Amino acid sequence: MKKFISLLVLALAPAMLVQAAPATTKSGTTAKKTTATKVDYHPTLHKALNGHLTRAKGKIDYEGLRKKKYLFLYFSASWCGPCKKFTPQLIDFYEKNTKNDDFEVILVSSDRTQKAMTAYMKENKMPWPGLRLTSRSTKDLQKKFGGKGIPCLVLLDEKDKVLAHSYQDGEYVGPNNALRKYKSLHSNQP
Repeated sequence: MKKFISLLVLALAPAMLVQAAPATTKSGTTAKKTTATKVDYHPTLHKALNGHLTRAKGKIDYEGLRKKKYLFLYFSASWCGPCKKFTPQLIDFYEKNTKNDDFEVILVSSDRTQKAMTAYMKENKMPWPGLRLTSRSTKDLQKKFGGKGIPCLVLLDEKDKVLAHSYQDGEYVGPNNALRKYKSLHSNQP
C-alpha cells in the first residue's frame, strides 16, 4: 500500500501548484508571493510522441517539448518535390522565430524507410525532431491530422486543437497557412 501511495504522489506531483514562500527584502518588507504551475501542454499528443522521436543531430528533449504551447506537425517526405521546395522555407521560419521559445515542429514522414527519412533530415539540417516511421503513432497522426497530400503543415494549440491546416474545407491552401496563423497569434500579443 505504501508503494502504491508513493507512486500515486509521484504521478500527481507534476500537476500540483507550486507556491513560493514570501521573500523578505533588505528593508524588512515582504515581497509579493509568486505562484507557478508546471506547464504540461499537449498531454494527448505526448503519449504518441514519447520515446518515438528521432533527430538528425542531438538528443530529444521530451520535457522541453511539453512546455511548447504550439506544435507544428510537418507531413513531408524526401521524394516529394514540393516538400523539398518548402522545407528550406520552414527551416528559415523556424530559425527566425525560435526566439519565441513557444513552438516546435515535428516531422511526420511519408518516406518508405527510416533510412530515407533520416537522410532527408540530415541533408536539410532539420533542427526539429521527427516521428520514427516504425512508430504506430506515425500512421495515427497521419490519419488524424494529415491531409490528402504533402507538404502539409498543421498548427496545434496547447490542447492539440487545430489552429491552422494546409487544407481548408477540403481545398489545399498550402503550408504557409499555418505559418501565417502562428505569426498572427504573435502580432496580437502585447
